[in-house]
Amino acid sequence: MTTENSTNIKDLISLIRRYFPSNLSYDDPAYQSSVEHQRLLKRQKEMLENTSFIECLTNKLEQISYPYPLINWINLEEYPDIEYKILLHKNQDILDNSDLLLTQLKGVRRDIFLWVSIIGKYYYYSIEKMIKKSDKYYFCYDVLHEEEEVKMTHRLEQFFMHKGYAKLPEDAANYIIEDIETELSVRGETTIFKCLFNDLWTNKITNLGIWMP
Repeated sequence: MTTENSTNIKDLISLIRRYFPSNLSYDDPAYQSSVEHQRLLKRQKEMLENTSFIECLTNKLEQISYPYPLINWINLEEYPDIEYKILLHKNQDILDNSDLLLTQLKGVRRDIFLWVSIIGKYYYYSIEKMIKKSDKYYFCYDVLHEEEEVKMTHRLEQFFMHKGYAKLPEDAANYIIEDIETELSVRGETTIFKCLFNDLWTNKITNLGIWMP
């Protein structure tokens, strides 16, 4: 790890400690009443009420992602981030029934998962693939396949850079803060990513190469 990355991680940890108490279990009343946790809840409430910001961001991302559909995946009641999916299937209609959508896509769906933190100016994205085979679902990370996909993600990165956001490096995303936990992540397993974005996320997604035809 370079000195620059080390400094960035120190800055990230300092930011996270403003919103997450140390050495407390999430279920402990002291955690729930802590200054840090109350600060996080206040920030989430502020963003929930800031509908104009969400609307403007969504509209801009729809322009950037076109012709790939943007899906609003925001759940600020639960997570301190703004989330979207970008369906990597051009001009595809978005269906409420995900199984029907997967059928239309011939059993293979590719998405960019995009996370934007509300406690710091950081974002992250990954490309993920879902495959349905014999009524079972399989997931793995993927890469960009087409030049148009690459150009779209470049526009995405340029937009966030101009807005003062930094893309969270992968080593920082996976860095564990030993003395912090969240609702769904105990001490010793809580990463910077889980604090900045979503504590359901894992970087351990099955490699599909072993079964794909």
